[in-house]
Amino acid sequence: MEAYEGFKRDRLEDEKPKTQFHDKMTKKRLKMFSDIRKKPSASNPNKVILQADRKLFAHMVLVAESCHLQMSDVLSHSLGPLPWALANGDGTLRKTNKAVLARELEKQVLPAETIPGPSATIIDGMSLVQKMKGNDQTFSQRAASALTQILHEGARSQRIDVVFDVYQEDSIKNAERANRGCTTGIQFRNIAPGHGKLRALKLIMRSEHFQEVFRKLGQSGELSMDLFKKLQAFTCKLYTVSTTTEDINTAHHQLFCTQCGELESSQLPPCESSGTSAYPKPSRAWLGQK
Repeated sequence: MEAYEGFKRDRLEDEKPKTQFHDKMTKKRLKMFSDIRKKPSASNPNKVILQADRKLFAHMVLVAESCHLQMSDVLSHSLGPLPWALANGDGTLRKTNKAVLARELEKQVLPAETIPGPSATIIDGMSLVQKMKGNDQTFSQRAASALTQILHEGARSQRIDVVFDVYQEDSIKNAERANRGCTTGIQFRNIAPGHGKLRALKLIMRSEHFQEVFRKLGQSGELSMDLFKKLQAFTCKLYTVSTTTEDINTAHHQLFCTQCGELESSQLPPCESSGTSAYPKPSRAWLGQK
């Protein structure tokens, strides 16, 4: 927009413009789609985590000695600059591979040779666009081609829904888009070995109690204290299946003592103060709330 205003002002609006219409244009450093969201830069995220881990025990000793606190009380707080169970060294969200969860869900569904009616067809709009060929086509021709494919896929259905990605300003997807960038491709990084979506799914499937907990989480946009405590119990089981504790701070301390402190900060569950702001976000995202 700035380049357009400058072109119009210098070449069109003045009665005697200093720059003629056909004069050579200077190169403009216009912003591209890759500049829409700038990712916080870090020279080496792993180095940031390593330096924070190195200072972790010093913080623990100093705080415990100066305030005469129990180690369980010290570990109930995030002693690093970020909760490493939830964030990477550059401050971005730490995520797991969603494709693993999708493949596990597909295993539980038998493909049907014939679908009884009435039926509906749901098509991934972005996948459809990416599979289309025809670089020489106009937008009108591409739209007509897409419509033909959609009608062909849902020819035997009474209803066809084409679902496209939604770009909301306040969305947990923004962290993933920033991580992927425009040219770097998809990057996956586990929260911790064995603590991904597949283990969480199996834990939910084995427990009717946790199924009810996540059903309530998906239906409500607010996080009650009772629901928060139940989610803490689920997180404890996610890190240690055999644990009987339902308090995340207690589980944090127990796991630290069991491993004699020989583990990275990212391998410990987040403390309660970190989880307070992390748990409600998925629920608001599902409901489309800000």
